[in-house]
Amino acid sequence: MTDTPIRTAKEGQERLANDLRAVVDDAEALLRLAINDAGQGYGDARINLEDSLKKGRRELASVEKAVTQAVADGLQE
Repeated sequence: MTDTPIRTAKEGQERLANDLRAVVDDAEALLRLAINDAGQGYGDARINLEDSLKKGRRELASVEKAVTQAVADGLQE
C-alpha cells in the first residue's frame, strides 16, 4: 500500500494522540507521587498540573474523535 497524504496525516494524528496519552499518564503518575510530599509550593504546582491535565484530557478526546471520524470517513470512500 502506498502512503497518501491523507493516510500519512491520519497516522500522524494517531501518533500524536498516543504521545499525548502517554504524557497525560506520566503527569498523573507524577501528581500522585507529589501528593505524598505536599508543601505549599507543591500544592500550587499540583493545582496547575491538575488544570493542565484536564485540558490535556479534553484535547486528547478531541484528537481521538477526529482520528476516529477520519478513519471512518476513509473507510467509506
